[in-house]
Amino acid sequence: MENESEVIVDPNNEQVEETTETHEEPKVEKPKRTPQEELDYFEGRAKRLRKDLGLEPETKPELKKETPILKSGELNIAEMAFLQGNDIRGKEEFAIVQKYKNDTGKSLLDLVDEGSIVGKLIRSEIKELREAKVTSEATPKGTKRSSPSPKDSVDYWVKKPFDQVPDELKIQVVNRRIELDQSKNPFAKNQI
Repeated sequence: MENESEVIVDPNNEQVEETTETHEEPKVEKPKRTPQEELDYFEGRAKRLRKDLGLEPETKPELKKETPILKSGELNIAEMAFLQGNDIRGKEEFAIVQKYKNDTGKSLLDLVDEGSIVGKLIRSEIKELREAKVTSEATPKGTKRSSPSPKDSVDYWVKKPFDQVPDELKIQVVNRRIELDQSKNPFAKNQI
């Protein structure tokens, strides 16, 4: 609040100070609550009062049950570490063991035991998988080598003697030979 003083002159030449105006800051109105907000507010206050008076026992907040990271039937990290210790590595190899674990219901100890039938099956599948990987990695990709043409294609028979060409492909082979000759020598267009 701010006070302003005003000086009033008296006819008797005495000065008297009087306060005439006071400035007040305008009040900011709080937004009105909805009926639901009012209910929540008063229920919260009532709950706190009951707790303070000892009328309501303290309730601990319930812990939310965490959803498992793994789906049922999947290998957990400890099982994967166990399998790696038994020379089973990689997603594909883990999938093989997981398949047998789900199908048979046996423990990992039984599954990696090389003396058991299931253990031998798992080891043989893993061996086949590894050999297939090595073979695919050893094969060069994107080479310019062409695979042999199938015997029913025209390009296969173009290089063979004409008397060996099947009757149904002879016309196509002749046309293809003409195309190849013209592409080799572009100046000899109509020299046949």
